[in-house]
Amino acid sequence: FIYPLNVAEKYTIDILVVDNRTDYTVPSLTQALNSSRIKIELERLLPCADIQVKTRFANATSIPDLSSVITESTSPSKHHNTTIVDARPVYYWLNSEGGDHLRDLFNATGDDSEYYIPVLAFVFTGEYQLGFTFKEDLAQPPSTSSIWGVALGDLVLVSHSSNDLIRGNFTELKQPNKGFGLTQTIIHEIGHMLGLVHPFRADETQNFVSSVMSYYPYEYRFSRFDRDALLRGHTDNLVMRTMLELTGMKPNILNNGLFTSVQQQLEDAERHYVNMSYRDSLSISMGALKAAKIARNIDSVLYVVIYALTIVFA
Repeated sequence: FIYPLNVAEKYTIDILVVDNRTDYTVPSLTQALNSSRIKIELERLLPCADIQVKTRFANATSIPDLSSVITESTSPSKHHNTTIVDARPVYYWLNSEGGDHLRDLFNATGDDSEYYIPVLAFVFTGEYQLGFTFKEDLAQPPSTSSIWGVALGDLVLVSHSSNDLIRGNFTELKQPNKGFGLTQTIIHEIGHMLGLVHPFRADETQNFVSSVMSYYPYEYRFSRFDRDALLRGHTDNLVMRTMLELTGMKPNILNNGLFTSVQQQLEDAERHYVNMSYRDSLSISMGALKAAKIARNIDSVLYVVIYALTIVFA
């Protein structure tokens, strides 16, 4: 996994699309983004969680400070006719170590049971794209490489040019008004935020795997491997947390039933896990952790009562 796993009962994806186009107004950004598709694919990936997808649209002129950062952060690219908007100052303007303006654009709510993912997606004019400067570029003429998206741990940045949205107009075999939208890129980057890596990380041939995490297939769905990897990882996380809750706890007259139930649930989760019924294993593990926390609270209360009685009758 590229990031530590965030196991939650609810996942909120908050998408803000900023329109920076000055050339085309077609297609509309509501056509370029299919939030229902994003929700469907995430529900397949996280079948035991509540998935919420929020979408908002704004013109770049309504966020003048961000527009200024974009204007001041352009540079040439390795690619013909492409201009790069350097993602570094944009990210610095947003994150808590820099301008801390992320909280001006997004209102993260919820508690420990919710994982909130802010997504800032730009649609730039012409052939502008977000990009980074890489170390190997230092030995070459000044240039940067473009990206469509990047998952940075605390937020997702996505960019497409207005030409991307109608790319078919410029191909040798014309496909009028067809192009690359925001949906697939956003699903891909959310996959990274949830911990998933590119399938070709270990083997270049895996770049052809039918997964949204691959580059070549341009698939919208997560593969069976993606889904199983996350289900296993989440189950492992829950089982370890449950075992930690049980550490040092001894069955007593108040929690004995729960204690026994948790142990049985862990055995059931293991059996399903070994049989590769990962969704069932995850569901059982979630119940085991909740029961273990209740047993721990009962154990703590009993300890306080006994301690208090000891003082009273000492």
